Amino acid sequence: MTDNPQGTIDQLDFNALINGDQAAGGKVSIYIPTKVSGGQDKVAAGLMRDQLSGAKADLESAGLSASEAAAIVEPVQKALDDPDFWLHMSRGLAVFAADGFYRVFRIPLEVPALRTVDDHFNVVPLAPMLEQAGRVYVLALAKNSVRLFDASRNHIEQLPLGAIPENFDATVTELPEHNLQYRSAGGERTGFYGTGGGGDTEDHLRENFLRRVGEGVAAELGTARSQPLVLASVQEYLSPFKSLCPYPNIQDVVIPGNPEQTKPEQLRSKAWEVLNDKMQADEASVVEHARSLIASGKGSYDLGEIVQAAAEGRVDTLFTPRDIQRLAATNAYGPASRAILATVANKGTVRTVGEFPESSEAVATFRY
Repeated sequence: MTDNPQGTIDQLDFNALINGDQAAGGKVSIYIPTKVSGGQDKVAAGLMRDQLSGAKADLESAGLSASEAAAIVEPVQKALDDPDFWLHMSRGLAVFAADGFYRVFRIPLEVPALRTVDDHFNVVPLAPMLEQAGRVYVLALAKNSVRLFDASRNHIEQLPLGAIPENFDATVTELPEHNLQYRSAGGERTGFYGTGGGGDTEDHLRENFLRRVGEGVAAELGTARSQPLVLASVQEYLSPFKSLCPYPNIQDVVIPGNPEQTKPEQLRSKAWEVLNDKMQADEASVVEHARSLIASGKGSYDLGEIVQAAAEGRVDTLFTPRDIQRLAATNAYGPASRAILATVANKGTVRTVGEFPESSEAVATFRY
């Protein structure tokens, strides 16, 4: 569980859902919208009670006895009867229940009130969280302090600097004293005195600072990593830092503002805004690439074929609609969920897109 500006968020244990989905019998999936603001969300609590009652009735309509249906639903209701639980919400609540299994997740997604009882859990509304389930490095780079963070979608952790200089002063001491004298008071630069022009000296100091930080970042993170790194700094640092740092995946946009005054949770949120904007900007080219692969036989627009390929571990990337009503209109939650579950289980990638190249409930590219 993590508390942040999006409220209280539970870590999405998708592997548990994959395992729970293997249980025999009907699977209950419930989503309701909730409020981040403090105070007990009595409206959401009442809505969930109604949805659980409806799920029990749906299970009985599917052939279960009243006692069998109650055995699935009542453990969830008991867990959610605690009033304190409803004091700490995010933007949505997801509940999954089956025979001998249930999970409750407070999620940072706006979801509609939705209930399904099927042979598989309905995980379609969770697709954006799977898409964002990666990690991002954030480098807060200022003269007075350098901080490095590793952030998931919902959590951020400060990393030890190791070989990375802790501030600008740490790199100035490396320069020969006979070429440059540097005075500092209270941790702030007061002046440069050297053999060259003042502008040249300051440019040299800045370049040395950025190079040393860049080399330290590469030493700590490695140079073959694919995890993106977002820089929080003044704009003028971005271009020289990218050229001086060997780390290969530095993003082209900085988090603006003074990074010394930006809290870690704000850095996490802003870093993901940068990545989400980039992902959406790249969407057209990604979809076009998928279309070309499908044309060459390495993918499909047919949901039935995609489900089979996902079960066989052949799906490389599964694209689902950002607007989930598209799936509701064709009653495709079940097969789309099976495709998502199998794709994730077999280490494939799930992405949501706004526009599909064809009139299909899903699109996938295949590994072979």
